Amino acid sequence: MPPLPGLDPAAIPGALANRVLEREAWARQRLAAFAGRVFVVAVGPVATAFRVGSTGLVETTPRADRTPDLTLTLSAFALRTRRVRAGRVAELDFSLSKVARVGLTVRRGDRTVFATSAQVGYGQRGFLWRPPRAPGACTVVLRATDLAGNVGRAEQQVEVLRAHRVRHRRGRRASAPS
Repeated sequence: MPPLPGLDPAAIPGALANRVLEREAWARQRLAAFAGRVFVVAVGPVATAFRVGSTGLVETTPRADRTPDLTLTLSAFALRTRRVRAGRVAELDFSLSKVARVGLTVRRGDRTVFATSAQVGYGQRGFLWRPPRAPGACTVVLRATDLAGNVGRAEQQVEVLRAHRVRHRRGRRASAPS
């Protein structure tokens, strides 16, 4: 289908952003203070560069013009697990919008404590992992590459909770009937 005359597809993201900004004077005032600055919004494999105008409205700009002052990356997939219990096998759940090769790395400080990867289908998925015995925070990094070669990345802190204490019951044994 041929493009519509006078319609520049690259200008659409800026036009949509300006449509919202036109109704919000306070937002335009705040953005006007950053006139001339360039920022990039990246969602999955698609990235668009914007330049802030003196009125607080934005315009799309070629990414090769200059290094952006800010890059905002929105992940196309997300890790859903936030807390796990020490000493118990946990599933690190995530969701995908398409078939991808997913790599998972768990770090505690500078040390990698777990790493794995697999080709998985779309939907809700997960990797099994035995967390460290000591409570604390771990950084989980998911990296997915779809069949077209597009790369997505999500990073999140997962809290390792202390292990439950196992209590042994003491008491009399029931004697066998005679």
